[in-house]
Amino acid sequence: LLIVPLAALVFGALTLSPDRGAAEILYAQPVPRAVILAGRVFGLFLALGAAQLLGFGVAGLAVQWSAGPYGASQFLVVVALSLALTAVFVTVAAALASGEPGRRARTLGLALVVWFVAVILFDLAALGVASLLKSGAASRLLITAALVNPVDAGRTAAYLAIEGTAAFGGASLALLRFTGGSASAGAMIALSFLVWVAVPAWIAARRLGRADL
Repeated sequence: LLIVPLAALVFGALTLSPDRGAAEILYAQPVPRAVILAGRVFGLFLALGAAQLLGFGVAGLAVQWSAGPYGASQFLVVVALSLALTAVFVTVAAALASGEPGRRARTLGLALVVWFVAVILFDLAALGVASLLKSGAASRLLITAALVNPVDAGRTAAYLAIEGTAAFGGASLALLRFTGGSASAGAMIALSFLVWVAVPAWIAARRLGRADL
């Protein structure tokens, strides 16, 4: 939840920012800019995903060696959520980077701001606003925040996959009542991830199409 978004944003900002000269040659090819961007984003996702799978694979073998296969399905859910977070923040980095060439430092700074807001500031702001509301409204606000923010959505999905309906104590009942059950909660979390991948990807393609390269 901390390292995966940070790595995706930093590597995305450094890798996907257009370079002067090189970008002119690359995007002068008879291939649509959006297709080139999609290939670069997918390649970066594969590289980061392979590194994560290697790390999770070694850790999973160590856990299985000492504890057996118990909990393997929950472990695989955590791996899948890690890959989903990588996809989200790689596309967010692409949306930040797909502008004018020669602004890599600015893009990296924006990526770090996005990471700080998504991982730390968003939760503090949601808790601060919720503390000013009545119990019912505060509960709805916090549940909505947990579904809207991809980091919180990943955290919620991981807890539900590992602990089930007892993941948050009484708050789990409020979450399931708000979403309409475990299946609906999972569908909303999946939809949140899909939106966070699709919208930044569309923004990145639009920005790149309008950029003067």
